[in-house]
Amino acid sequence: MASDNTCPICGFHLISTDAAKCPQCDADLTCFRVLDAIPDEAPSVVRRPFLGAVFLLLGGLASGFFLAQTYRSEPPPPVVLRT
Repeated sequence: MASDNTCPICGFHLISTDAAKCPQCDADLTCFRVLDAIPDEAPSVVRRPFLGAVFLLLGGLASGFFLAQTYRSEPPPPVVLRT
């Protein structure tokens, strides 16, 4: 005989682990076994959309400064006023 369980619905103690239903309240125990088998916390996927946006912003600024330095125009000649 397998070890005993407790019914999560009515609290009946002497239920074998092989039983599909509680003998006292007729609750379906297989669904509770399935739920107990699911881990409490699912593995999380680390996503950092904010970090990606920061890298895109920095890349845009760097390329903008590079283009501004590459294609800058010559300053106009100074204006000399004669009196």
